[in-house]
Amino acid sequence: MNTLEYFRSRVSFPISDSTIEGILFGRGFVREDRFQEMSERDRDLIYADTLLYGSMIMNRSSKRGSFSEAISNNVSKSLLDSANEIYKKYNDDKYDSSLEGTLKWVEYE
Repeated sequence: MNTLEYFRSRVSFPISDSTIEGILFGRGFVREDRFQEMSERDRDLIYADTLLYGSMIMNRSSKRGSFSEAISNNVSKSLLDSANEIYKKYNDDKYDSSLEGTLKWVEYE
C-alpha cells in the first residue's frame, strides 16, 4: 500500500489524489512512498494535515440555518481539534498556543 492509499483509507470524507499528494509533498513525501517506511511522527502529522483539510471542507459544505449546518460545524470542529492535538503533541509549527488552539493554515497554502 502506498502513502496515497493509506491516508485516503484513514478518513471518512472525500479527498482527491491531488490534495493528498500536496499534503505529502509539503511533508517531503510522494505518493509512491510506502507508509510503513515513514516514522510514526510523519504519519501522524500527515494524518493531521488531512484532518485539517477535512475540517475546512466540512465547514464550507454547510448550509446556513439548517440542521446540516450544525452537524457539519460539529464534525468540522472535531476534525480541527483532532488535528490540533497531533500538532501540539509534536510541537509542529502549524500549532500555535498563542492563537488559543487555532491553526496557522493559510501560511502553508
